[in-house]
Amino acid sequence: MMFFLQLVGAIFVALILFILAAVMYIKWKLRTAFGTFADLLKNLGGGGVPPFRIKLKKKSDVFDDDEEEDSENQDLFQQNCEEFASLGFDKIEDYYIEDIPLSMTAYVDRDTSTYGVVYDHPMAGVWCDVVRRYEDGSAWTFGSNQDSLMDYPEDKTIKYFPQLSLAEMREKFLQEAPCNGMVVVSDEEFPRFFDRAYAEEMDWRIARGGVTEAEIRRIAERDETECTPEHVHTVQFQWRQAISEFHSQRALRRYRNEAELSRSQWEDLEDEGIVVHQEMQAEEILQSFDEDYYPGSSFDMPDDSDPEYQDERDKWKRQLEEIREQLKTTAPQAIMKTLVEASDDKEVEWELKGSVETPIPADVWSRNWKDEDDDDEEDWDDD
Repeated sequence: MMFFLQLVGAIFVALILFILAAVMYIKWKLRTAFGTFADLLKNLGGGGVPPFRIKLKKKSDVFDDDEEEDSENQDLFQQNCEEFASLGFDKIEDYYIEDIPLSMTAYVDRDTSTYGVVYDHPMAGVWCDVVRRYEDGSAWTFGSNQDSLMDYPEDKTIKYFPQLSLAEMREKFLQEAPCNGMVVVSDEEFPRFFDRAYAEEMDWRIARGGVTEAEIRRIAERDETECTPEHVHTVQFQWRQAISEFHSQRALRRYRNEAELSRSQWEDLEDEGIVVHQEMQAEEILQSFDEDYYPGSSFDMPDDSDPEYQDERDKWKRQLEEIREQLKTTAPQAIMKTLVEASDDKEVEWELKGSVETPIPADVWSRNWKDEDDDDEEDWDDD
C-alpha cells in the first residue's frame, strides 16, 4: 500500500483507500505551491485526482474568532513556526485551503528574498518548505518530506531533505539556490501569487495528460509494490476524466458569459448541459452521448459476468473502436454530432446550444428527456 501513499504532488497528495470490504478513507498530503504540485490519488479499485485550482484564504476569514481549529499537530506546527521566526523570517499570514483542507502559515525573509511555509493537515501531518521564485518563472524548493519521485517542469528545482533540521535545510538552500532575479510580492498579493503558482504547475500536468506510466512504475519499484497494467490504467483513466471535466467546466462558463444567459437558463444548462471539447477521448465521448455507458458513470457498474449485459457491452466495444478510429482524423465535436444525428432514441431530444473557441474549442449540448405523460392524454373521472 505504500505505493499509493507515495504517489505524491507538491501542494498535496490525496489517497482514497479501500480497506477490506470497500471501507474507505481519504488521506491528503499537501506541499508547496512554489515547487511541485498535486499529482495523484490511487488505490486498489478507487481513487481521485486533486483540484486543478485552489484558493488561499486568510484563516481569520474562514474561522470565527471563538472557533478553534481542531489539530492534533498544533505543538509541532507551532514549533516549526517559531523556528522560522528565529531564523529571521517575518510572518505574512495564517492561511487555510478549504477544499483540501489545509492550514498553513507563510513567512518571508526579505533580506534573502526567500519564502518559508509551514503546513498542517490532520492526516498528513506537519511539514515545511523553503522556496524562491524567479523573474523568469523558475523556482527552487527544498522540502522536509520524502522525495515524491514525480516529474516536474524543467524550470522547477525540487529537493527533499527529511533528515535535516529546518535550520540546516535553510542554510543548504541559501548555499545552492541562485541569488539573482528573485521575486517577492507584497504580503497582500501573496495569496494570488500562491494560487497562480499552483495553477501553473497543474496546467503543466494537464498538458501532459496527467500522471505518466513511468512515474507510477518507479514509485511502485521503490516501494516494492506490485504495479499491474490495470493499476496504471485506473490511475491514468481517473486523471483523464478529471482533466476532461476541468476543460468542460471552463468551456461551459465561457459559453454562459458569451451567451449572456439568465439565471434560470444557466441553472437548466448546468443540469442538462453536456460539453464536448477538443481533448476528449473515446470513452468520454461515448459517456457524454450514452449515460448508460458505465465506465466512469455515477451509476453502479453492472456485473460483467451477467449475460444480460453482454449485448450492451458488445455494442459499447464496437462504438469505442469506431470512435477511436474516427479520432485519428476527426474532432470530438464532429463525432458527437454524428452520433446525435444517427441516434434513433425516441426518448431523448438533443439540442446544440452553441460553441466556444477558448479556453478550449468545445460544443455545448442540451440533452432533454421526453416525458411519457406528454404523449398520452388520459380522461380522468371527476368522481
